Amino acid sequence: MYRVAGYRRGLVVLATGLGNTWLATFDVQQLKAKRVLFVAHREEILMQAEDTFSRIQPAASVGYYTGKEKQAEADFVFASVQTLGRGKHLQQFSPDCFDYIVVDEFHHANAITYRRLINFFQPRFMLGLTATPERTDQADILSLCDDNLVFERNFVEGINAELLCPFHYHGIHDKTVNYAEIPWRNGRFDPHDLSNKLATLARAKHALLMWEKLHQSRTLAFCVSHVHRLAKESDNRGKSRALAEPVSKKRPSYRFSSTDCLIETNSSGKHCTSSSTICFGGRLRINPIGSTLAISNCV
Repeated sequence: MYRVAGYRRGLVVLATGLGNTWLATFDVQQLKAKRVLFVAHREEILMQAEDTFSRIQPAASVGYYTGKEKQAEADFVFASVQTLGRGKHLQQFSPDCFDYIVVDEFHHANAITYRRLINFFQPRFMLGLTATPERTDQADILSLCDDNLVFERNFVEGINAELLCPFHYHGIHDKTVNYAEIPWRNGRFDPHDLSNKLATLARAKHALLMWEKLHQSRTLAFCVSHVHRLAKESDNRGKSRALAEPVSKKRPSYRFSSTDCLIETNSSGKHCTSSSTICFGGRLRINPIGSTLAISNCV
């Protein structure tokens, strides 16, 4: 409908776990696009997207365009915005060489690397995907898609439709940390100073005390750094625990043993910089282990 009306760009706002990548894959198939560019800022996203696209269109050749690989001639190219967004790499392509472009994590699209890429290519259609369209810098990302909001469904609607699991959120006073003392740079806390403030035994003891009051069965704990993880482990008081270790470097899935507490050092556990930001994303996917997710967040 939107393409019939003449739109060549569109934005889909879909909560994590509701199938953003699958939606893009089926729309590519519907448009009968021969050459597709999928852009994201993390290698993990690119690999997951490549796996999804390959399932639906196994006959298409796939390739990566990243700092390590430059497979520009593939039918479906999965590109890192940090690499492709540079002028010297864009010049390796003609503006109309792709029929369809998918830009994941589109809430970052106001950044210069994204804008350079978006303005360079002229596909038959460009689809922006995001779960979090609201930005703390008030950037208008919808205008980058010609003000064409194709579809929107947030996590509350996903829960009501029984596509995502309900959750209980516990905001815990982070009484051991004075965040006013941590420098704020480029829209976030300074990573080094933040890690130093969080990686303390006093904070680990406080987190463990809250966990003992609120935990259900198994727990996944996110840490902002390796040092922070060590502080968490050192005061675990004999609880069964394990690290989340990648099953393979090619596929970023994780193998967990049956433990009380799983500790992962991962950017997914980044400190939330806004009270309206939801950082647990894919953890709301329906899981047969339990029907409700309990979230404890130090704030």
